Amino acid sequence: MTAAKSVNTRPPQARLEAFSRAQRAYAAAQGRVDAAEAAALMHLPVTEKARQIHALVTALQRNAGLSKATQQACEAADKAARAAEKALAPIEALQAALSQARQARDALVQTWEKTLAALKRGARAAIDDGEPYLYTTLFGQTARNGSRNGKHAPDNPPTAAPPVPAPPVASAT
Repeated sequence: MTAAKSVNTRPPQARLEAFSRAQRAYAAAQGRVDAAEAAALMHLPVTEKARQIHALVTALQRNAGLSKATQQACEAADKAARAAEKALAPIEALQAALSQARQARDALVQTWEKTLAALKRGARAAIDDGEPYLYTTLFGQTARNGSRNGKHAPDNPPTAAPPVPAPPVASAT
């Protein structure tokens, strides 16, 4: 957190350090997910195409009147589909690694959210310790946004009606 270098962060220092550790762990876990996704080639329609080729070859081979050229083409297509499936076997391992990386990353989310919330509470409490700008410096907004129950406060809150003047007092002269 670069902004933390410009203000006194001693009041919530432990919380800032805990959040920094959680942020680094989460970022590293996301990096592992990104690497696993790149290695697993996310969408592989080849597997489905190979299955369709096998089904087509099986259906064609049931026909007794196939020419020799068609039979050879079927065998070549079936062989190519098997080769593609064999080449994709390592992808399954990569996809398992991707799944594990995502689970490891997702396990860090709760810690990250808890440490962020604790840091925000500490930064708000720092106002009482003489650091009125710590929260705004770290998070770029005021400590409270005027919302309640997820509803934002109106831009122009209604003002109270001006007081009605009391009727003049009649003088007894």
